[in-house]
This record gives sequence, C-alpha cells and structure tokens, in this order.
Amino acid sequence: MLDVSINPPEGRLLDLEAHEMKHRLLRFLNDTYKRTLAKGRPSLAETAYDQFVAIIEKELEKKFAVVYVTVSPPQTHHWEGRDSFPHFDTLGMAPCYVVKDKSCILMQ
Repeated sequence: MLDVSINPPEGRLLDLEAHEMKHRLLRFLNDTYKRTLAKGRPSLAETAYDQFVAIIEKELEKKFAVVYVTVSPPQTHHWEGRDSFPHFDTLGMAPCYVVKDKSCILMQ
C-alpha cells in the first residue's frame, strides 16, 4: 500500500463506479467475456477493462489521467489461523485508483 494523494486535472478522472458508467461497463464485460470464451481465448477477457477505457476515451475524445473502480478484496482462505489477517471479504469491494498519468501522484 502506498500513502499518496492523487490530483488529476479537471475532467480527467474516469469514474467507473458512477451509476450509468457501471451498468455500461458490466454489459461490456459480459459481452466481451462471452465472445472471448466462444473463440476459445479466455485470456483476452483480462484486457477488457483496458479496452473499455479506450472506447470511452475515443468516444469523449480525451485521455483520462486516473480511472476509479472498485475491486475484489484479496482472498483470505490461506490466512486462516490464530494469528491470521482479518477477513477482508467482509469489508466489501475495495476502492482502486488506476493512475495512467504519474504526474497526478503527489507524494506525502
């Protein structure tokens, strides 16, 4: 974990968690995954987020400096035991900022 501040220029943060964007992303991911499985190439689905961001950037004719999305917490099944880490899965989805332009990072 890094302790930094992120300061993207005005209008250059893509929020994939915004209601409309999230629904559009889910449809895209579902369609992409189905197509890649049908072609026998499930590894292509791993690039789906990048593909989606590229589509949005092309539509809006701008490059985003930062993309905000939530991600699944790490699995904890192998950490079970008396001195284990807490069950991260009880916290829900974790916020994630994907910084595409490093000049947005302000060190603490």
